Amino acid sequence: MRERIFKACEYISKACERIFTSFEQSSFTQKKNSAYGVIKRKY
Repeated sequence: MRERIFKACEYISKACERIFTSFEQSSFTQKKNSAYGVIKRKY
């Protein structure tokens, strides 16, 4: 029983990690684009 719970926790943590990394990448590209827009407006 404990082994099954551990496997489920491991699966959930892996899924969360994947979601977090994809979210981080998308937010990073948005920040990069917004920074680029600010630089373009200044010059």
